[in-house]
Amino acid sequence: MQAEVNRERAQTRKRLLPAKHKIQQLLVLVGLPKNRIYVLNGQGRNGSPFWALHPHQLLDILHDAHNSFRRRMKEVHPDRNGDHNKTAELTLAWRTIKRRFAAKGVTLC
Repeated sequence: MQAEVNRERAQTRKRLLPAKHKIQQLLVLVGLPKNRIYVLNGQGRNGSPFWALHPHQLLDILHDAHNSFRRRMKEVHPDRNGDHNKTAELTLAWRTIKRRFAAKGVTLC
């Protein structure tokens, strides 16, 4: 019984949020504006790697993402006549964001 539930959850995760999403795509999904995420190098031509940002900048982005996630959840929650699938997608995106930031040593207090 439990194995069947776990298999069903894994299939839902794969359907809602492919594993190959980049961190920037996940942050946009939870509601962070693109201009807050995509970073240009000093000359403004080529994008620099997201994880090359200073840890304080990454922490600010994580805080903003958390606030955006909470705001979006209030909008799409089933208790407010929202969509259950959208709620599940946002929750999964937020968990993935937290896990990826924690892997880089950036966590919320």
